[in-house]
Amino acid sequence: MKPLMSVFLLIVMTAMTFLSHPVQADSALIVKTGSFKLSDDTQGISGGISLMFDEDASSVFAIEYEWGIDKVVVGAELLGYSHDWDSSVATSGDNDTLAIMFNVKRYFEIRKSILFYIGGGIGIASVDFDGPGGSTEGDDLALQVMAGVTVRAKKVGLYTEVKSFSSEPEDDFGDDIDVSGTGLFGGISFHF
Repeated sequence: MKPLMSVFLLIVMTAMTFLSHPVQADSALIVKTGSFKLSDDTQGISGGISLMFDEDASSVFAIEYEWGIDKVVVGAELLGYSHDWDSSVATSGDNDTLAIMFNVKRYFEIRKSILFYIGGGIGIASVDFDGPGGSTEGDDLALQVMAGVTVRAKKVGLYTEVKSFSSEPEDDFGDDIDVSGTGLFGGISFHF
């Protein structure tokens, strides 16, 4: 319950910031890709089966829209990645994760067109677990924290981000699939 309280306080502080500053709105669409590593690449499921996930994810992408006043922004992000796995009983498959996150970020100007930011988000993660016996799905609360640097030149910018993501969806069979991990992203931002 503590993470939810922290996110709630962050949202309240952001709302107070919006109300106390003059309106100078900026919107951005950010398209990014990169690498993502699971925190736990060996996980157990029912029946005593052990799953060994690939260390690095494939098909890593994120699309984010953000809107802000001054240097505080709120936004929505779609994050996706996949991991292949092998099991202790000689089967294999893949695990696809898709998350919808609602983020709050604070930007700090380093130089005129170089900005550093920190932020956090809350949302929902969905996992689609495929194997030789079929597929199963699960959803769960997701939390993330992120930091990065962006370089802006008028309406376009370069975007970097390091992210820590946490979620453990429970599948249809009652097994928790831990899709938590860390990622390093790079991309392009379009400002309007």
